Amino acid sequence: MIPNNYRKWAEILELEPAVFAKQMLFFYEPMTYELLFDERPKAVRNVEKLLRGPGRPKVANDNL
Repeated sequence: MIPNNYRKWAEILELEPAVFAKQMLFFYEPMTYELLFDERPKAVRNVEKLLRGPGRPKVANDNL
């Protein structure tokens, strides 16, 4: 979905456009989301944890 359509989709789903855009950013640009909102999405933390596996070093700024 292209960002130009976010407002239309928000209206169809009866959501505030800013809330809808934030959720889209969360799913499609998780690192940008983290930088803007100072929170790492749980899905990103879970993937990092799986990639580390046993014996792998922690990634910087990881709060798991």
